[in-house]
Amino acid sequence: MLKLLQDERIDYRRRLHPSMLLPDILWFVIALFFLLISMGYAKHPILFVMIVAVLILSVIIHYELCYCLLTNRRVVFKTRLLPLQGEVFYKEDIYNIMVKQQFLGNLLNFGTLMLLDNQGNQHRFGFIANPLRVKAMIQSE
Repeated sequence: MLKLLQDERIDYRRRLHPSMLLPDILWFVIALFFLLISMGYAKHPILFVMIVAVLILSVIIHYELCYCLLTNRRVVFKTRLLPLQGEVFYKEDIYNIMVKQQFLGNLLNFGTLMLLDNQGNQHRFGFIANPLRVKAMIQSE
């Protein structure tokens, strides 16, 4: 977890939107399909049982460890489990914030935040739950 600086408080902490798990769930369904097929044809389907168990565990860990955190001084996004990808920005270093929501994102209230820093670098963070609120909170203060 993030160590807070002196006089820093957490204003907002939220997990990423559950739709980020769709690729993991798709792999789980495929593995489950092969498990069901192997039950009838193989003597020892333990390999597929282990694959399904690992996929379920990876989905749970992935969802639990990815988050968006806003403090009164910094913005933190942790969006991937492997490789560990986390970005920390000081609010004063953020030049512009753009929100991109497609049709499904509008329906389920998630989207992509694109942060432009003072050096001109663009950083994209997908599957942010309630991105307009997050943008407003980053710009506040």
